[in-house]
Amino acid sequence: MRNGLLLTAYGTAFNDAFEKVKAESVAQAQAGMEILNKDFLEEGGHRLETVTQPDGKVDFVYKKLWSDEKIEEKEKGDNEVLLNTVGNNLLTDQSEEGKELTEFLRMVYQQHMDKEIQTPRELGKAWWACFSLLTEEPESEIAKTFKVLSDDWNPPKSNEQQ
Repeated sequence: MRNGLLLTAYGTAFNDAFEKVKAESVAQAQAGMEILNKDFLEEGGHRLETVTQPDGKVDFVYKKLWSDEKIEEKEKGDNEVLLNTVGNNLLTDQSEEGKELTEFLRMVYQQHMDKEIQTPRELGKAWWACFSLLTEEPESEIAKTFKVLSDDWNPPKSNEQQ
């Protein structure tokens, strides 16, 4: 079928139709890119932009808007918010699953840091360390136990629940 269509893939009408389809595709990609910029990238100091090459080809480039220092500062702030939020969520959760996960994290933190968890941030830090272990060492006992407790506390949503 493709070979048959290629026999007529020339001329003004074809070129016009091709350019129209290409322009529509670029416009759709730019609309999606603007959503990404607005919702995710710009608040972190980056953005995507379109660049038209001399041959007419359109490329998308990733640009840095802020200095490295400002980006690093923002990332640190975001990390602090994440750690504190997870820690606070666990500390205020009165469910049995939340309490079990919190106790497990307290035990892991005590064993590895040689001190008790004192703040929500430290609890969040323990949660993050165990969460990272799921990809780094998924067969470790800590990772396996954490996965079970974490899934019980915050079970993955099925398609029906989403």
